[in-house]
Amino acid sequence: MSSKPARAKISTTIARENYQYLDSMIDSGKASNLAEALDKVVARYRRLVRRSEMEKATTDYFNRLPEQAVREESQLAASSHRLASTIDFDREL
Repeated sequence: MSSKPARAKISTTIARENYQYLDSMIDSGKASNLAEALDKVVARYRRLVRRSEMEKATTDYFNRLPEQAVREESQLAASSHRLASTIDFDREL
């Protein structure tokens, strides 16, 4: 049994500049073939979408907080930042 995830076959046409971009990924060694290049581009796009969704959810959360809770969150963030700035992460490793 193969350990590779199942792959779906697609057949489509894309804009020439998008094909050239995918092809340049192969030429530069960022992908070994067209399928890998497309997978990487789609994965990057999906990360950006998830990040955007998280930013919106975070904004919505803070916009709904009562004023007192916003002050408490701000104080907590300031304290965390102040304490984190004293850590020498290079030395901790």
